Amino acid sequence: MADETTTPATEEPQAAAEVTEEHTEESSPNESKPHKEAARYRTQLREAESQLQVLTERLNAFQRADVLRRAGEHLDAPEDIFTVGGHALEDFLDEAGEVDPNKVEEASKAIVESRPGLASRVGAYDRYQAYGGKVNRELNWADLFKAN
Repeated sequence: MADETTTPATEEPQAAAEVTEEHTEESSPNESKPHKEAARYRTQLREAESQLQVLTERLNAFQRADVLRRAGEHLDAPEDIFTVGGHALEDFLDEAGEVDPNKVEEASKAIVESRPGLASRVGAYDRYQAYGGKVNRELNWADLFKAN
């Protein structure tokens, strides 16, 4: 008898599940168009978000390169503006989102003032190095045939 009482109880949830499945199948054709449309919009949204992310990364790379180029006018290693200076890319952007050359210059000069060894070394070489004794020596064919 215990088996008989449990059997109808297990059949009732199965019957309820069948009714639910039939209800879903009946309502699916009516609701398929809005669901498909919503799924299409979700797919378009995901594609647009991924494109936005890619373009944002590219824009940040171009802006970072611009900051490094401008910092290279004052710093020997332009990356120091981010590492030593502790700045982020957003610190050098104006209200329109463009790189502000004045902010980059100010930050670069501040780093050079606090650490002069990081300054750009352009022109810090001896231009007469390895020329030897006579700097303005003119060569001609006769000099080539002379025995020293």
